[in-house]
Amino acid sequence: MHGKNALIIVLAAVLAATAGYTLYHYLGPYKSLLQENQRLASEAEARQTSKSQIEGEVAQLRKTLDEQSRKLDTAKDELAARENLVKDLMTSKEVLRTMVSRVQGQKETLGQEASQLRRALEYSEGRLRQLSQDMENLKGHCQHEIQGLKDEVLRRGSQIQVFQGHVNQLRTEMVALEGQRTALNEQISGLENALQQSQDRIQKLSQALARREKGLEQVNQNYQALVGQLKEQIQQKEVQISTLEERLSIHFLDRIVFEPGNATITPHGRQVLRNVAEGLKKLPETEIHVEGHTDNQPLSEAARAVYIDNLGLSVERAAAVARTLRVMGVDPSSISASGYSMYRPVTSNDTPEGRQLNRRVEIVLAPMR
Repeated sequence: MHGKNALIIVLAAVLAATAGYTLYHYLGPYKSLLQENQRLASEAEARQTSKSQIEGEVAQLRKTLDEQSRKLDTAKDELAARENLVKDLMTSKEVLRTMVSRVQGQKETLGQEASQLRRALEYSEGRLRQLSQDMENLKGHCQHEIQGLKDEVLRRGSQIQVFQGHVNQLRTEMVALEGQRTALNEQISGLENALQQSQDRIQKLSQALARREKGLEQVNQNYQALVGQLKEQIQQKEVQISTLEERLSIHFLDRIVFEPGNATITPHGRQVLRNVAEGLKKLPETEIHVEGHTDNQPLSEAARAVYIDNLGLSVERAAAVARTLRVMGVDPSSISASGYSMYRPVTSNDTPEGRQLNRRVEIVLAPMR
């Protein structure tokens, strides 16, 4: 019994060992895989955390880079401004260097003068040692000379300042003169334009004067021709001819051409107008304007029935003379007519003589425009 129990115990131990070995043999890799999976999951989680951190760091680095870029641009602008400032300072430095050179030259001149003064002083001191008996007198004299030389040095320094002030003043005057030169050039241009305009105006006035002289000459010729043509009527005081500038007027009293209060031309009036027409036909390029005029007396009842008033009578008389001249061969395109009634008198209507002069027909001649 004890042997069987021992055998059973041994077999149980062997089975347990076998089962343990089997479990160890098969479950070991599985545990390893689980451990490996856990390790990989931990690493993945750590890497994810690290990736998030890296992305945050990258975003921060980009933000920092942008700020650095802006700072770099600002620094570049400041650098450019400082370079410009350096250039300005270099220019100022060159100007100062030139001024220093001038002052240095003046300083050397003064140094040479000072050296000469020192030699003179040494010579004076030697003379003082040699002439001890006259030391007091020579001492005062030398001191006076030294003071004079010092005053000269100060005076020379003052002169340098004065010269510098003169240079600055001359520069200011040069700028002012340049402005004056520009203003004078503008004035010269304006005067040249005005001169050209004046020359053009003179040319136009000369042309107008020539035309006017030609017109006056033509009026004079017309006057002479009409005077010759109407010599008899002028002598009998039936016609008057007058000139005013470029206009020539032929005056007819109404009794010479018309019956009182009527616009029908009389036979004698036709003869007078025929002589006038012969003269007018010899005047080319002449405007012929016939004007009718009356006095201020009202028309008779019979005349009012035909002409209504003095205006109607003056118009009809002017038109009658114009039509007669056309019929007698005067160029129709040059003739016009108008009536002015009593409103353009040549004298007062208070007397019979004045009213007779105001009752008239005028033929006004002027050069064709």
